[in-house]
Amino acid sequence: MKPNWPDLYLEPINLYNAPSIWRRDMSLTHEDVKQKLMMLPETDLLEILEISAEDIVDRFGDRIEEKHDYFINDLEGEDFE
Repeated sequence: MKPNWPDLYLEPINLYNAPSIWRRDMSLTHEDVKQKLMMLPETDLLEILEISAEDIVDRFGDRIEEKHDYFINDLEGEDFE
């Protein structure tokens, strides 16, 4: 006997195409989404948003400049490869 769709063992459910009884309340505002994202661990958030180390350095160049002395003194000679 062939199982009826959706069979959780065969394929994941796409909540955007799932019947409305399976959908959660999708009426979150942009601010609600941001608040929920702030509760995630930083590493998970970076992965979800697909943010690379290069993106961080480009975006936060001003903070890197503020901590220039730290990077010169404490990271000199460090091998990051």
